[in-house]
Amino acid sequence: MIKTPKTKTLEPAEIFAKLASYPPLMQKEAGAKYIGKWIERMLTFAGGWEWRDETHLTFDVEPRSFKRVRGTVSIAEYPWLKTLTAGTEVLVRGQILHADTMTIELDGLELRLPKGKKSGVRCHSEFRTPNSELRYQRER
Repeated sequence: MIKTPKTKTLEPAEIFAKLASYPPLMQKEAGAKYIGKWIERMLTFAGGWEWRDETHLTFDVEPRSFKRVRGTVSIAEYPWLKTLTAGTEVLVRGQILHADTMTIELDGLELRLPKGKKSGVRCHSEFRTPNSELRYQRER
């Protein structure tokens, strides 16, 4: 459940593009300017793992890209994560701890499934190939 107050949020893809526009040895300093700012966007669940008392999660910003948003949550707060399949869209909100050209790390991660989505449902739009597109059209 998203609990934090509404604030201006940034688009992860824009952050990655802006950081990539800097010369390599200036990117770390440029990324530090984003610390403390907020992201609230629909992203695609890529994977996760549990370590100690935290569940570490990764989300794809764009299909077929290695640019990711990461963060940690307590599985007790989000039990539906255990059945979440890769490719499921999730509303992700958090405050930027670190940003570079490949990863944005969030603090205070908050998650929500879109209305009507179930955690085991795969997001068709992210993984369509020409053959699966035909199959998808026939199923509709």
